[in-house]
Amino acid sequence: MNITRKKLAIILMSVFGIALIGGLTTVIALNSADIKITFMDSGEEEAMSSIMIETGDTRIYVDPYAIDSKYDKKKADIIFLTHPHGDHYDQDVIDRIKKDSTIIVAPTSCTDIFTANNATHEVIGVAPNYTGTAGGISFEAIPAYNINTANMGHLKSYNWCGYIFTIGEYTILQTGDTSCIPEYEDIAGEIDIAILPIGWGCSNMGTEGSLEAVGIIQPTHVIPIHYGPYPETFDEFVAGCSTQYPDLKIHKTTLYVF
Repeated sequence: MNITRKKLAIILMSVFGIALIGGLTTVIALNSADIKITFMDSGEEEAMSSIMIETGDTRIYVDPYAIDSKYDKKKADIIFLTHPHGDHYDQDVIDRIKKDSTIIVAPTSCTDIFTANNATHEVIGVAPNYTGTAGGISFEAIPAYNINTANMGHLKSYNWCGYIFTIGEYTILQTGDTSCIPEYEDIAGEIDIAILPIGWGCSNMGTEGSLEAVGIIQPTHVIPIHYGPYPETFDEFVAGCSTQYPDLKIHKTTLYVF
């Protein structure tokens, strides 16, 4: 990637400790962009990995899983899937939010699963380092895997993906399930908003790994995800950032940029 980093100017926010932004609407000035990012509550477990990005007339979902029925009317133009695990790939939800023209983007290593269940839809297979467009949205697929090879759930050889979206002049990273991986050095300083899986467990970064990832990637904003079974990691992450990255903006709910 070769993207010029943009500084984001905060014009209205609710601040708790380290720029922790929650209950009030958060508005960030991004000049040429018009973006709303929603970390969606789950009907079964909150704080998993479902993200909705709205920009102009385009609505993007990433890993929609067990989301509330209130989203059923918010149909997807594009659905990005990072890997086929059941807390990321939920065909029942996809059936609720897709429409005839919905495009599905997913790792080539498992597109047979997604294509079989969405036979009438365009399915774009990708692998790490793939760059392209879907529905007018530019994106790059990046690796998503666990460093500890003893965990057989997320091996690098599976070629599962995270995604970097470029909307206007700004970049949004959704990592997928992953450790803090060496490939983040390649995008250091190029990401405006990083969506990171901070929870403990075999598939995510945990507090230590997510703090390390912030230090490498150097985003201006972070939306922590995938800590539902481990809510204490959110507080640990915020506490760590307050010491190590005092200028970082952490968003717990919905981020508006325009």
